[in-house]
Amino acid sequence: MKQIRTVARTTSLIWIAELAGAFDITRRRVLAGAAAIGVSALALGTALGLATVSTLTRQVPEGFARLMIETATSGSLLSTALVTVILGLATPARSSFDHLLCSLPVTRSARSIGTATPAAGLAALGSLALSMPAMLLALHILDVAQSSRFLIALFICMSVVVAIAQTILQVVTGVCRRLLRMPGSVASAASGAVAISTALLVFGPGVLAPASSGAAAVPTLAGLPADVAVVPGEPLAWVLLGTVAAMTVVIVWAASRLPDVKASPPGRALLPTSRFVGGASGVLAAHLLMLIRAPQTLLTVGGATCFVAAVAWVFPPSLPESLRSAIAAATPAAGFALIMFAPGRALPTGWIGPPLGKDRRWWVAPAAITHVAAACIVWTVLAGGALWLGLIRVDDLSGMALRGALLFSAAALAGALVPWSDAQPLSGSVALVVTTVLVMASVGLTTHISETSEQLGLFVTAIITSLLIVGALLAVQSLTRSR
Repeated sequence: MKQIRTVARTTSLIWIAELAGAFDITRRRVLAGAAAIGVSALALGTALGLATVSTLTRQVPEGFARLMIETATSGSLLSTALVTVILGLATPARSSFDHLLCSLPVTRSARSIGTATPAAGLAALGSLALSMPAMLLALHILDVAQSSRFLIALFICMSVVVAIAQTILQVVTGVCRRLLRMPGSVASAASGAVAISTALLVFGPGVLAPASSGAAAVPTLAGLPADVAVVPGEPLAWVLLGTVAAMTVVIVWAASRLPDVKASPPGRALLPTSRFVGGASGVLAAHLLMLIRAPQTLLTVGGATCFVAAVAWVFPPSLPESLRSAIAAATPAAGFALIMFAPGRALPTGWIGPPLGKDRRWWVAPAAITHVAAACIVWTVLAGGALWLGLIRVDDLSGMALRGALLFSAAALAGALVPWSDAQPLSGSVALVVTTVLVMASVGLTTHISETSEQLGLFVTAIITSLLIVGALLAVQSLTRSR
C-alpha cells in the first residue's frame, strides 16, 4: 500500500508538471485551475439537481420511487463510466516514468494501480458532480435512513464502475498491442470503444427505457442501490453489493499482475504507397491518407456505425419512438467532428510551405476539403442505413445535414483554438469539451427559436454555422502566425 501511495503521488506531480509545461503556466495555477473546475462542476451538478427535484412532490409511491431511483442510478453510473474512459484516454503519457519504475524495487501491482490512481480520483470527482441530481432526488423522495443507505450503495457502485472501466482500458489495450500488434494510439482507441460500448449496453437501457416499477427479476448493478434503500429488510441486496465489490478488487489485482507492453511492433499503414501523393492533387491525397490512418477516424466511424445498429436492434422495444429517431438522426453527423484534429496534425509539417513559396496557411484548404468529403461520405452511408432501417424519415435529412454543418464548424473552431497533439492527449479532451459546449449552446438556442418558427430556427442555425466558420478561419490565421 505504501508503494501504491508513493507511485500515485509521483504520478500526480508529473501530471501537474506536464500540464504546466503544455500551457506555459506555473504549477500553482494548474492546481488553482483544477480546483476551480472541480468546484464549478460540483456547483453545476447541484444546480441541475435542485432544478430537477424542485418540480417533484415528496409523496411518491414505493414502487414508483424505486423506479425513479434506479433510473437516476443508471444515469449516474453511465456518466461515471464515460468520465472514467475519457480521462483514461486523455491522461498524459508516462512511458519514461514507467521505465524508471521498472528499474526500482516496486511491485508490478503497485506500479499499475499507483499510476492509475490519479485518473481514478479525477474520475470520482467528475462522477460525483454528475451524480448530484441522483443524490438530491434520493434525498427528496426518501427518508433519512433510506437516503443514507442509498448514498452508501451508490458510492460503492461508482467505485466499482471506475475500477472496472480502468481495468477494461488496461486489459484491452494490452491485448491489442500484444496479440493484434496494434500501435499504441490505435490500441487506446479500440479500448475506449470497447469500454464505452460496454457502458452503454449495461446502463443505457436503464436510462432510456426502464423496464418496470417493481423489483427487478435479475439483480443489476444500477438496481442494487435502489434495493438497498427501498427494501431494507432484504439482506440479499447487501450481500450482492459486497460480492460485487470483492470481485472488483480481485479483478483489479489480477489485471495489475499482467505483464506490461512497453512497445508494440510497428503496424502496417493503410495504403502503404507514395503514388497517391504525387502530382497536382498530392497535398489532398496526403491529408486524406492522414485522415484515413488516424485512430480517431476508426473510433468515430466504427462507434457511430455500432451505435446506429444498437439503436435498431439492441435498444429495448419500450424506447420511445421519438427518442429512437432523435438518436439515429444525430449519429451520422459524427464524421464532421474529425476536423477537430486537422490543425494539430498539419502543424508539424506546416513549415514546408514557406520555403516552397507558399502561404503559411497552405494546408488549410486541403485539410478542409478532405475532411468535408470524408464526413459527407460517412454521413451519407450512415444516414442511408438509418433510413433503410426505418429509424428516420426523408424529411429529417435536411435538418440532419444542417446540424452536421454546425458540428463541423464548431469542431473546426475548437481544433484551431486547442490544437490536438499526440504528445499531449489532454488537448483532444479540451477541444472536445469546447466543441460540446458550442454545439449544445447553439442547439439549445435554435431549438427554443424553432418552437416559434421552424424556418426561423433553420435560418438562425445557418447564421451560427457561418459565424463559427469565420471564427475558425480567424483562429487558424492566428495559429499559423504563432507557430
